[in-house]
Amino acid sequence: MIRSAAPVSRMNTSEALRRLAARRDPEAWAAIVEQHGAHILGLAQRITGDRALCDDVCQETLLQIREHAGHFTPPAPPQDAEVSARGWIMRIACCTAFRVLRVRERSERRETIAAAAAPLAAPSAAEIAAAREQFEQVRREVAQLPESLREPLSLRFFGALGYTELGMALGCSEDAAKKRVQRGLNLLRARLAACGVALSL
Repeated sequence: MIRSAAPVSRMNTSEALRRLAARRDPEAWAAIVEQHGAHILGLAQRITGDRALCDDVCQETLLQIREHAGHFTPPAPPQDAEVSARGWIMRIACCTAFRVLRVRERSERRETIAAAAAPLAAPSAAEIAAAREQFEQVRREVAQLPESLREPLSLRFFGALGYTELGMALGCSEDAAKKRVQRGLNLLRARLAACGVALSL
């Protein structure tokens, strides 16, 4: 049981993960939820585009963090531990979001095809429908990128990780992380261009 908000706020993520792994400390769990819950939810919303689905992603991510907290290994420089811990958490969220999205898409494939073949019920909504389809096209193309490029691109733009955090999350240098993001953007632009969609990033 959390005694007050102050102790939770002062507990850093690396320490919370250590305590969560050692004895499932409720204050450590509260600190993880308080400090990262909104970020996980935001990443899930950007990847899935579905509020109900992103709630599922958030819950599954938090369960994964609780179950696997002992797998997080802080880096040697103590000052980098918090950055590394955030990257570790957001990487779990990213992988979980795409996994949940794939499951949902497989289960709804027939319905989606049928809906796409049906004419628009209200012609006055044509522009809104076109804009939504374009946004969904971007999301679909990101999901189809090779994992080596999809993950850094998603963590960078959907998870809002800086390049230092991204490098730590991916286990590479900051420069290597930047290059992977740029390669992902180049491929995404090419794929979208083939569909008639321009990417402004």
